[in-house]
Amino acid sequence: MNKRGLNLIFTAVLVILLSFNANAELSFSTQETEKSICQSTTDVFTLFIKGTGNIIIEKEGTASSFSTIIPSSFETAVEKPVFVYITPNSKIQPDSYNLNLKIKDSSSEKIVPLKITVKNCNTFEVSGELSKEVCSCNSQTYEYTIRNTGMYKETYSISVNGNAKSLVELDKKEVTIDPGKSSKIVATVKTACNDKGTKDFTLKIESKANKAVASVDNSIKINSCFDYTATVSKESVSICEHTQQEVSISIDNTADTSNDYTLKVTGPTWANLDKEKLSVNSKNKGIANLILTPDYGVEGDFDIKLGIESKSGNVNKENIIKVNVRKCNSISLEATNPSEIVCQSTIKNIPIKIKNTGEVNKTLQLSADSDWVSIEEEINVESSKEREVQLKLSPEISTPTGKYTVIVKAKSLDDSNIAEEISIEVQVTDVEKCYKPSIETKDKIEVLKENIVTSDITVENKGEEKADYEVSVTGTASEFIQINPSTITLESKQSEVMQIYIAPTIRTELGTYFATISVKGKGSSISDNKEITIEVKDSEENNQLTGKVTKNLKEFKKETTIRESTEFMLNGEEHKLEIQEVNEDSVTIKISSDPIFLVLNISESREVDVNEDGNNDLKVTLESIENGNPTIKVIEINSNEVKENNGSLFSKYRNWIIGLIIVIILIVLASVFFSDDEEEEKEEDKEEKIRIGRYIVGLIILGVLYWLFKKYSVLQKVNLYKFYIILGIAILIVLVLITKYWNSIINFFEEEETEEEIKEKVKEVIEKKENAEEEKVEVKEEPKKKVVKKKTPKK
Repeated sequence: MNKRGLNLIFTAVLVILLSFNANAELSFSTQETEKSICQSTTDVFTLFIKGTGNIIIEKEGTASSFSTIIPSSFETAVEKPVFVYITPNSKIQPDSYNLNLKIKDSSSEKIVPLKITVKNCNTFEVSGELSKEVCSCNSQTYEYTIRNTGMYKETYSISVNGNAKSLVELDKKEVTIDPGKSSKIVATVKTACNDKGTKDFTLKIESKANKAVASVDNSIKINSCFDYTATVSKESVSICEHTQQEVSISIDNTADTSNDYTLKVTGPTWANLDKEKLSVNSKNKGIANLILTPDYGVEGDFDIKLGIESKSGNVNKENIIKVNVRKCNSISLEATNPSEIVCQSTIKNIPIKIKNTGEVNKTLQLSADSDWVSIEEEINVESSKEREVQLKLSPEISTPTGKYTVIVKAKSLDDSNIAEEISIEVQVTDVEKCYKPSIETKDKIEVLKENIVTSDITVENKGEEKADYEVSVTGTASEFIQINPSTITLESKQSEVMQIYIAPTIRTELGTYFATISVKGKGSSISDNKEITIEVKDSEENNQLTGKVTKNLKEFKKETTIRESTEFMLNGEEHKLEIQEVNEDSVTIKISSDPIFLVLNISESREVDVNEDGNNDLKVTLESIENGNPTIKVIEINSNEVKENNGSLFSKYRNWIIGLIIVIILIVLASVFFSDDEEEEKEEDKEEKIRIGRYIVGLIILGVLYWLFKKYSVLQKVNLYKFYIILGIAILIVLVLITKYWNSIINFFEEEETEEEIKEKVKEVIEKKENAEEEKVEVKEEPKKKVVKKKTPKK
């Protein structure tokens, strides 16, 4: 072995020996193994570790979460300090915790046990009054003491919770206290006047540093020491103007002590109190009155506010009284027309309606502002009643024509002094315009000698007043012309149709004649004239008219309104429409030559076949009936319409069709009633003659009745109810058939008989027939042998 090898062996042995030496020297030392520490503070353990090589320090235990080792690993050959920091936060609960430190190297390990006590160093205490009593409308105070029992200066926030929170006021909401010191808090409870009973609230104190919380639960009993009730006799009042009404106010002191009350009214000046102060003993009532005195002219709805306040406790109460003031003193004037027309030197009365729209009887003074206008001076009108007076208009002949505004006034004679007025526009016109007549007639009329012609003339009152007129004829034709009546009376704007009678005699020469028809106001010079030309011709020039009376008859080519019986022409034939009977809502009309009767209701139209050619000729409509005078519109039906309507078989022959239906129904009824009851007897009497005579007689009677009905227009009246008649006959037929065949119907729905029962019944029928035949043979005077055919009964 050389020298180099020996050196390597020596070095290896030396390293091994040194290694054993180092492990043997690992050690630690510390001055303390236990500590007490506050939350949210820091303390430190100091260890001295002696050794060589790589050293690692680990921790375990309940305090490991809030402990830190610095350094946690190192290499050293000498003694080195190690620091263990302890910092519990505010969430770490006060308690005892342990911390084990593991010190190890590659070949050895040592454990250092440490103990940490976490303390709450932020404690505080709260004390104070827990419950009290107070009167409503008063206040009560609670005092609390907060003591800082911790180790640090603390700031505390103060708040209130609970159902009495709204009643509590704090003198402080935040306070800062040094360790070992205390501070006072005052809570004031203010109760409302309507508060009663026991209420709770909680005083909460919270540390701002560590959020520690303490609370105190409190209660307060609120007593009704000053309570009272205030009521009014009426919450709503309706009152007339210029009257007085009282509303009673009652104050009931329900408290245990006497009290004084102040009353106050807010509202219109006519609402006042008879007492503004009341003293009421405990458990007693006091009465005051609200006096309402609205004057004339006050009207509408008012809200009156009544306020009451108690002296002790300052309890306030309010009431609203609604007052409706009616206008009970009022009148109204009304004229029928806002404007009137009156003639000079005439008198016209205008109705004026005066209504007392109030609730008090009134005596009224009436006046008008014109010399030629007068009215009653004084009238009495009861409440809600109406009077009518006449305003008399009497302008003189010297009164200028033109428009005048007439003022009519009405004033009460009592202290209400109410007054109303209306104005009426009055047009004063001259006499000529008031009674102005007008006449209309044909300009030329042709007439044959020794013949008669009548012609219509229309006289109209175009004036503003009712007038009497005289009608006269002058001129060369006046010798054979007459007008009757010679005087007529017409209302304003009314007209009347008169007829002139023209009858030239045999002595009248042929030629042209002139006639002036004059209409003149009776007793005045106001008139209107109309000149007509009359051509008298020889009767031989037109032998068709010789010896006949020619009349100026109406035609209904256009719709014409008539109000009286009228003669008219239709297809060259003369007819007459007569109004025979007028009721409230219907009229009976007769149209002749062949009389046709119509009964028309208001607004009803009917078409009439005047000449009985199967086509309707006239359409008659009843428009209205006023004061017993009907207004009828008549128009001739267009021939083209008639042709179109001819295509309708039913419209042309509807009366025949309806009559035929009725005849058939009556024949069916007769056959049902008069038919034999048993079919067997018909079979036996086949050799006898059929009895049809009664049917022929019946048909003849029905035909005669139909002709009479048609002749005297009875069918037209019946035609109105044709559908009801047909329906009634149909129901009658059904009832007769049901009665006739009731047994057959019942048998149809009965249960089927057995074969033996059928045979038994057939046998009984045969026996009855044989007995009946024997009886017939015996009764006959000359018996004849009769062959009776028997049929085998069928099941």
